[in-house]
Amino acid sequence: MAIQLESLVEKIKSKMRSLKGKGRAKKKPYVKMDKSSSVKVEIKSKKAKKLINQTLQVADRPDKDHSRPSDQNQRVHNPPPITASRQKPT
Repeated sequence: MAIQLESLVEKIKSKMRSLKGKGRAKKKPYVKMDKSSSVKVEIKSKKAKKLINQTLQVADRPDKDHSRPSDQNQRVHNPPPITASRQKPT
């Protein structure tokens, strides 16, 4: 039984090898082409439009103060108000 199983496995392996070889012979080699200048310009244009849209979305947010740093951990220091005891003598 084991011998029959081994021969069956070998037949399947050889059949798979023969099928793989045929697939390679039929395929044409892939030649990678460089991007033309018009395609490069189009890519740069799309990136610029995306950046402009992101900038406009940030600028249109009413809940954000744009003069503050974007990092939430950095807070603007507001000094305490001057009271009567802390006023400078004149």
